[in-house]
Amino acid sequence: FNELLRDLMPDPQGQLLLVAGVHLRRLVHLFDTCPLNPSAAEKREMRRSGVEFLLAARRGGMPSVPKCHQLLHMLFEQLDLHGNPRFYSNFLDEGLNKDLSGVAAKAYSSVWAARIFIAWAKLRPSRPRGIVIPEYG
Repeated sequence: FNELLRDLMPDPQGQLLLVAGVHLRRLVHLFDTCPLNPSAAEKREMRRSGVEFLLAARRGGMPSVPKCHQLLHMLFEQLDLHGNPRFYSNFLDEGLNKDLSGVAAKAYSSVWAARIFIAWAKLRPSRPRGIVIPEYG
């Protein structure tokens, strides 16, 4: 594999990023195919793939981002408590926490729920169908 990698991509940084992608693909495959409660061997493989991805990506020049931190929590804390993250976690929604905390910080406690819905509707106008935001004056 290493010889093929050197032939296809002579740049060492690119090689590291390609290796990171291979490990990430393996991790996602494990998330997709493992049951809610993975075996000890499956958990070990998830953790190994995740750590190898993070190490290769970092060495390849990818900056550490909050999603990397979230991945570590999923693999080393939540995996034993809640099982396979595919059944409970959503990477796309994690970025919304910052927006939600900013909206919540500006809401008075007596009208907190209504204020959150109103501000959220203004902040995120394209929401999934079926979610109804109440209108308050």
